[in-house]
Amino acid sequence: MKASWRQLESYPVIPVVWDDHGIEEILHIPVAFVYLQDGSIFSLEETCRRIKSHQPHARIFFHIDLAAGIAADEAGVRFAKTCGIDGLVTTRPSLIEAGKKYGLETVLRAFLQDSRSLRRTLQLCQRCMPDGLDLLPGPVLPEVMDEITSVLSQPVIGGGLVRRPEQVWSLLRAGCRAVSTSTPALWALNRSSAPVRPSPCGL
Repeated sequence: MKASWRQLESYPVIPVVWDDHGIEEILHIPVAFVYLQDGSIFSLEETCRRIKSHQPHARIFFHIDLAAGIAADEAGVRFAKTCGIDGLVTTRPSLIEAGKKYGLETVLRAFLQDSRSLRRTLQLCQRCMPDGLDLLPGPVLPEVMDEITSVLSQPVIGGGLVRRPEQVWSLLRAGCRAVSTSTPALWALNRSSAPVRPSPCGL
């Protein structure tokens, strides 16, 4: 596991940021990783600069599949890196390869609809070997984490439909390295003076 991923031990809630209001929120909350879920060719560089000026140790992961005016291809990955991102979030294995080529950290995002999609996701992950795997919807992961960790060594991030603190704790207890969420109230869990990550017994 890369050293940067160990920061998630202290700050395991990953803000998923969609707009300027979300960016303003995270400037004053301790974070290890940030997901930029929306961005454009015109704003990405300035957004990265703004975040880094307040959060110099945060790793910025860009969801390139959703970018405006930036192609979801190798050239788009290369351009995004020049804007200051540290990593990619994508559903496309080909972009995992491109991210590696340009020295970016990579997260493969996948949606678990049924057992077949879970098997396919595990196979894809074994082939393209991202640094981490972001699985949705988060609330189902405690039921399948044993199957996932028996096959993969990469850190797992739980995301999607995570809206309450108890869901965050459940995912961390189940073995997720972190939880990604667009719910600002949950980002504030990183502020806690007590560890966010629960003990195995849930205390």
